[in-house]
Amino acid sequence: MGQPTYLDFRGYAGTIASGKIGVGDDVLVANSGRQSKVASLYVADRLSETAEAGDAVTITLADELDIARGTCCARRRRGRRSPTSSPRM
Repeated sequence: MGQPTYLDFRGYAGTIASGKIGVGDDVLVANSGRQSKVASLYVADRLSETAEAGDAVTITLADELDIARGTCCARRRRGRRSPTSSPRM
C-alpha cells in the first residue's frame, strides 16, 4: 500500500485579517495584481467551504501562482476594480 503523495499540492497559508472568503471566490494578489479563484479552503486541518476573520487557513487556487511569504491576498468583489476588497491574509 502506497502512502498519498502531495507533490502537486500548492497551498497558501495565513490568517484571515478581516471579512470572509469561500470556495469559488475571486482572489487578487496584491503585489502582482494576478487573479485566480479559491479552489479549496482548509480551516485548521479540515476542508471547509468558508472562512472568516481570525481563522488560520490554507487556500488552494485554481491557477498556479507564485506568491511569496508575506504577500497579501484579497477577495475580489464582483463589479469593483479596487484591490482593497477584504479579506486580507
